[in-house]
Amino acid sequence: MKHSTLLVLFVICITTTYGQLTPEQRIQDSVIGWYSAAPKKATTPQTGEGKTFSVKQQEHLNDIIRWMRQTYTPVGGLGTHKHGYFISAGEYRPIKRYPPHSYGVDFRVWNVSYTYNGRWLDAKGHFKPVTEEYTRFDVEVNTLPGTWPISWINNDDRYVFTWEEDKTGSNLIGDERKKADQKIHPNLYPWLTWQNKQVQSIFLVPGNKLPIVAVTKGELLQMAEESYETLLKELKMTIEQQFGSSNKAAVEKAYEGRKKVMEKHLLNIQKLKIKHGATLNEPAIVSNYSMNIYSFETDPDPFVIHELALNNKEYYRVYKYSKELLQKCKTDQPQWLNISVPYKTKADGNQEYEMYKSVIENFNYEYAYNYFFNPEKVKGKPYTPANESELKARLDTYRKKGVETASITNAGTSSNILLADDFSSNAEGSNAKGWKMSSSGEHSTITTLKNEPGKWLKLGYNNSVSPFTLKKPLPQNFTISFDVATDEFSSRTGGAVTLYMSTFPLLATGAENKTKDGAWLKLTIRAGNENDLNNNNYNGEAKLELHTTPPLFRENFTEGAFYTKNLTEFTNKKRKVRVQLVFNSGEIQLFINNTKVAVSQKDMKLAYGGNCKDCRIPAGLFFNTISWENFTNNAKETGVYISNIKIEKE
Repeated sequence: MKHSTLLVLFVICITTTYGQLTPEQRIQDSVIGWYSAAPKKATTPQTGEGKTFSVKQQEHLNDIIRWMRQTYTPVGGLGTHKHGYFISAGEYRPIKRYPPHSYGVDFRVWNVSYTYNGRWLDAKGHFKPVTEEYTRFDVEVNTLPGTWPISWINNDDRYVFTWEEDKTGSNLIGDERKKADQKIHPNLYPWLTWQNKQVQSIFLVPGNKLPIVAVTKGELLQMAEESYETLLKELKMTIEQQFGSSNKAAVEKAYEGRKKVMEKHLLNIQKLKIKHGATLNEPAIVSNYSMNIYSFETDPDPFVIHELALNNKEYYRVYKYSKELLQKCKTDQPQWLNISVPYKTKADGNQEYEMYKSVIENFNYEYAYNYFFNPEKVKGKPYTPANESELKARLDTYRKKGVETASITNAGTSSNILLADDFSSNAEGSNAKGWKMSSSGEHSTITTLKNEPGKWLKLGYNNSVSPFTLKKPLPQNFTISFDVATDEFSSRTGGAVTLYMSTFPLLATGAENKTKDGAWLKLTIRAGNENDLNNNNYNGEAKLELHTTPPLFRENFTEGAFYTKNLTEFTNKKRKVRVQLVFNSGEIQLFINNTKVAVSQKDMKLAYGGNCKDCRIPAGLFFNTISWENFTNNAKETGVYISNIKIEKE
């Protein structure tokens, strides 16, 4: 694939004041913008593999880029775009087949960072994309998402492919999307849409009807049979490349062996014609997306779709671009546009959610449609985003966002309380005020629980949260307590959360400087299944571990001190637990449901069970970092929640 050259655009620096937030923490709420420069006018055709993409076709892509830059301003990340010209069928074959004439724009939003000693900043301090950390969406001409070519039966007069069934309403797109508007959003109601697990796609096409042709069972079998001789020719060429054309004996032996296998499948094609004789004129629907000569078996029959696959829409229809359509795709007139964007919610963070909202709610599909298919309607009219006032208000909210204090409620007036948060002042579905998390990954959001009072923070998987308004370092003597809750579950373990605390000094970015002396501890709270209480397989636990640099607690070259308790207080039937850690002159006490269960000096052991002498936080060290993280095994099915958090100095 060839693509146009990317040019660098300096990023506008954001100057909003964020109080105690570090530069790294500010990123998730920052309007950052585009790294790629605005497109330059195309002047010469692009060529490759015998294909030519005209200046007009390149200008189509430039128009799309200009519209998208007006529609979408990256938040929490850096945007790029590049032309794509599809000249390869995506697989190697001795006899080349090419995809239909198609082209598009690859849009991406990349993570950015101040960390790693400025590795992701340029010489002027502007962001550069963090390598390999991006989310992509596409706007393409004459393409379809979720398709696979049946390359061995394709030729210059036809392009045959399997297409994944539209998953709208299917269990496989997830409960959240099933509950949502199945037409995705009112901005898309006039247009043809399609969904699978990865993306939501919008097609702009005259009459809302794609000009592809459904292939019947009979046609598919006939094309497969007619392609057999070409397939044998390809087989011979492949074997000659493997053994060398001069090694005729080895080539002939390998060829005859593989040919016999293929002949069996040629016979199967003929048997399938007889078996499906009464339905040969029906559309071909197959069980496997990748159709080769070996797919034609009588058992399993490629045309038999089992009940579970039917219910989940896990099957594939066979279509083709006709000879006429293939020729039309080569012209400067697009046959259709395909806009495909991955589904994102608030839980995915500002970066990805803003990308999704902009493409779905603010791209002006009507203007784009008329521009390509009814140009008189927009002649002389500039492009403007859909729902433009909402878009501007949303971006202004990010630009004006300052420090939001933690939602301290029911905290009393005691000066000893350093933090008290029950999340009651937060709106359901929102991020927690006063708490920070990564701009990428699954975000933590405010929710309520069916059988528990108040509001809770549902922890996003593998994305830690920490209170940024908490004054640090913490004092030597203090208590931290919080509630943990889990969803119902039937597996061996339910919700699981870790509390991480460390004394390492902080860099200017807010990251820990682990090259210095310090200590860190991790408390794990995990719910277990009560069915395992009597069979030695119970996996609910409270686990406390303490580590230091340089190492103070070492046994057989393994560092660390540990305490583990079977946590029978937190199960599939007792789905909430109160956890408390008391720090006193470096000693650590663990309480579960207000009952003391461990004291570090007495109950923590070395890695191989040896007694831990003076198991405590070393004198002179104070905590600078505190965070919670979800590490539930089946986090997609089972949520874990925290609330009623309190940190109080003694």
